[in-house]
Amino acid sequence: MNVTEQFASFVVNTDFDELPEEAIKAAKIAITDCLGCILAGSAGPVKVHPDLSDQQGLKQHQDFAAVTLHLRDGQSVTRRVDIRLGSPGNPMSQQALLDKYRTCAQRVLPSEQIERSITYLSRLETLAHLEELIASLQPAENLS
Repeated sequence: MNVTEQFASFVVNTDFDELPEEAIKAAKIAITDCLGCILAGSAGPVKVHPDLSDQQGLKQHQDFAAVTLHLRDGQSVTRRVDIRLGSPGNPMSQQALLDKYRTCAQRVLPSEQIERSITYLSRLETLAHLEELIASLQPAENLS
């Protein structure tokens, strides 16, 4: 059995109650962060131009992050973080994660929907179905 088959077998044959609490917590953090980013990105176009010229440096410093913003007035602003917030070396607190989620989501969702989605995300492992969570993530104009 190859690695992919072993992994698939593990996923299929593992019951939820066998998962370590730390794995559940990590998954909920990742899902919340990902959904927040998706919501923010859905509000309008953002152009990303990755600079991969220092690929060797990126391999040596996996937590390193640098962002350069090119402003409309021609100025550029660069910020580098050696141990980025949210990485294993600098984990984000639950409150910081929720603040980030709210900031991202407010671009497309009203406050009430954001708070409802947070409620569903906080008890993700106990939801029987995802319909309510999915509905809470849809901007009002997209609801039927």
